[in-house]
Amino acid sequence: MTLWCYIGDPAGWGRALYKQAIEDGISARLFSEYSREMRPDDYAFFRIPQWESECSAAKKLATSLHNHGLILIPDHFTCLSYEDKLKQAQAYSSWMPSTALFARNCHPAGANQWSADVGFPFVSKSKEGSGSVNVRLVKTVEEMEREWDATMHGDGINIRVNAGHTGKQREYLIWQQFMPGNVCDYRVCINGKHLLMLQRDNAHGSPFASGSGRNRPVNEPTNHQTAALLKAQEFFDTYNLKWGGIDLVYDHDLQEWVLLEMTLGWSLKPYENCVYFGTGAWRGKDIWKVLVHGIKNGVFK
Repeated sequence: MTLWCYIGDPAGWGRALYKQAIEDGISARLFSEYSREMRPDDYAFFRIPQWESECSAAKKLATSLHNHGLILIPDHFTCLSYEDKLKQAQAYSSWMPSTALFARNCHPAGANQWSADVGFPFVSKSKEGSGSVNVRLVKTVEEMEREWDATMHGDGINIRVNAGHTGKQREYLIWQQFMPGNVCDYRVCINGKHLLMLQRDNAHGSPFASGSGRNRPVNEPTNHQTAALLKAQEFFDTYNLKWGGIDLVYDHDLQEWVLLEMTLGWSLKPYENCVYFGTGAWRGKDIWKVLVHGIKNGVFK
């Protein structure tokens, strides 16, 4: 068995995993494209780059390796749905607040009915973006109608599509019920069999936590936080997920935790002191040790 570590990500995760694997006695190789030396049941680790065109190129490569029988970390669908909130909403809507997807051929009556059901304000997103980039709060009927007209009939909505570049959101809308009363959200990450948890406080003057930089480890969870952990574990178990992170907020009306979105990569620094529950001493700074340990013990097969 060989662990192939993708080097196409600017964060350098593939190289960091490669170094740890070699230290721990695993056969490991770096790669940027398919190699005939790759074998079915080899592992391939991907940190899909966030921005285009590198994002689509990495997803295409991940599909090729999946079709050749390699074991992907994260799994194939998680790779494909990264930076694609449309795919995520289609797959995981039952775990989310009420979420509506509208395409150009949809009748506006459906949007009007959905907004009447969930009320204002509600959240509007583009399929790409992280750290609350391209996330808007729609507060009135007039704002809703402007979004509809811009995306379905006009020049689109300005969004960030790359570092320092803007583009347009056209011909689709992702609208999601807003969950009031949350001063933070929780990012729960899974690494093999083990979870860690980060509390992310809302940005000052904003109802959104992602990208605020106001983070703290959750190492001794309260009962309320434990319920979020259990919800995350249920989600990961349902889809047999072994690598990734999800963002959770609390629905005070239904009194349950709900999923906002899923990711396969994050900034490592805020997680360094988060405990990997069930490991004893390992923390977020040991991310590659935990991953290699899981690979060696067949967790990802």
